[in-house]
Amino acid sequence: MKYKAIMIVVLFFALFQFLISASYQLPFAAYSLDVKDIDLDGDKDIVVGHEVAWEHTNPSISILENNGYGDFDLIDTSMVFCGYQDFIRVEKVNADEYPDIIALHSDFSTGEAQRYVRIIYNEYGSFENCVFQDFSINYSEPVRGLKIGDVDHDNDIDIMLSFNETAKWCYMLNSGNKGEFSLPVYYDVSNPTDIEFGDLNSDERGDVLLCGRNLDIWYNYETGLEYCNVSDSAYVLRVDITDVDKDNDNDIIGYYWGMMGTQKQVRIYSNDGEGYFELSYSKWIDPALTTTFISDINSDNYSDIIFNCSYHFPNSEEEYSHTYVMYNNGNNSFTDPVKYQTYFGDCEYTASITSYVEDIDGNGLKDLMTVNYSYGSENNLNILYQDSLGNFVEESQTGINDGESIIKNCVLFQNYPNPFNNETQIQFSLVKASQIELNVVNSKGGFVQNLVSSKLNKGKHSFSFKADNINSGLYFYSLSVDGVAKDTKKMLYLK
Repeated sequence: MKYKAIMIVVLFFALFQFLISASYQLPFAAYSLDVKDIDLDGDKDIVVGHEVAWEHTNPSISILENNGYGDFDLIDTSMVFCGYQDFIRVEKVNADEYPDIIALHSDFSTGEAQRYVRIIYNEYGSFENCVFQDFSINYSEPVRGLKIGDVDHDNDIDIMLSFNETAKWCYMLNSGNKGEFSLPVYYDVSNPTDIEFGDLNSDERGDVLLCGRNLDIWYNYETGLEYCNVSDSAYVLRVDITDVDKDNDNDIIGYYWGMMGTQKQVRIYSNDGEGYFELSYSKWIDPALTTTFISDINSDNYSDIIFNCSYHFPNSEEEYSHTYVMYNNGNNSFTDPVKYQTYFGDCEYTASITSYVEDIDGNGLKDLMTVNYSYGSENNLNILYQDSLGNFVEESQTGINDGESIIKNCVLFQNYPNPFNNETQIQFSLVKASQIELNVVNSKGGFVQNLVSSKLNKGKHSFSFKADNINSGLYFYSLSVDGVAKDTKKMLYLK
């Protein structure tokens, strides 16, 4: 009977995985995405940024939570504020371990644009309370590029912004402990269309790369930033930094886009190992190209190019509904673009606007996520999962294997804070509704407190443990699921 019950559970979850939908409806004006483990439960969640005009009320941010098998629940669309989230970023900016959201906020209440970087702080895996702080950009022009990286080499995340209309870029330094940012430091540059950050001279310090009419680098030395021009009259729309040829130094990929999308070209500027670059490869392509993502999508240890067309200037109707991959040949060149359909609707105003690559179903192969954008019409997130043959399909590739413990269907998180001196939060996540027992015991196994003894629904649950009338020392909290599976973690109480 016990073996039969296990097989029923196995079959149920295998069927559940087969029925997973690969498309998720989003509020309108969805434009960018980032993929991070926001609740520290061991799987990747998705944060989507939306464009919100002044006095509009559509959500600014959508959060989709991963259940551990590449299936998502849209759990939060409550944050609403003016700002075009074309570059949403999720990264740890303060002293705790939870990644925060880096967004842009615009205020037109005075009649002139006041622009800010808005940090929305992660509270133990949740953004439900929308605890945020705004940091002035001290500039009224729209932001055309946003990148994050450690500018001052102090092991925290700083912010870089570029402005096309007024030909400037700036950086804002992170305090590190509270995730607060300095006023921006500005530099002049020739009409930047993109900004990137990475080590370009192999000194283990990130450098700043700007493109547009020219290709310019600000090398980041201990003594400060030093300007270097790579190419005049480059007319590069986008840039990426990656080691294209696997020779242990970073190269530059530039994307040229002629007037109205009539001419498109991919260029490689090869690094000589000391931070000097020359154009070593160029390839003309047919599809329009505006947003790019660099990743080794086919696991051959070479960086591939993933890109989408422009919402405004596609060459054909087909480009609206496809994402393209140029696979790295391994000899400092790329294949012709391979197209993958990433929008399956029929709205002429909706387009596959940007993509992200990450293993989100836990099978060790990278999957393709694409935001489909429209300002007012259909918006969704579409996921293509990579199978063992390298195909991209609409079903998650993760299932429950025979003999796998039931505890895999729930995740018990580390309490936070830990150590604690008064109160701490204990969280766990359930894949299905289950009978739960959550107990606290002391270091000798003696019972201290029962936190929950009831049936709970699928999803994440949080319970508070208050250190009332107990001594300082090591304690354990133990989770039982349906009276069978159990997990236990340590926590330290310090008065």
